[in-house]
Amino acid sequence: MKAINQGGEPFNKGLTYEKLKQYKGFENITEEEAEEQITIIKKLAKILYYLYVHEEQKNKGGKDEN
Repeated sequence: MKAINQGGEPFNKGLTYEKLKQYKGFENITEEEAEEQITIIKKLAKILYYLYVHEEQKNKGGKDEN
């Protein structure tokens, strides 16, 4: 599954300083601060993904489909 940007087209590029500055609340962020925030966002995304996968596996293991 590919990520889709707001224009509806698939993209494969990661979050950059320039892209982050386009979001509300990040307009005046420095490049150094942006790199730190991007790292935090990526870590949070990984944690949320692994929690989701864990819950899906747990739910599939306990359900009887018939």
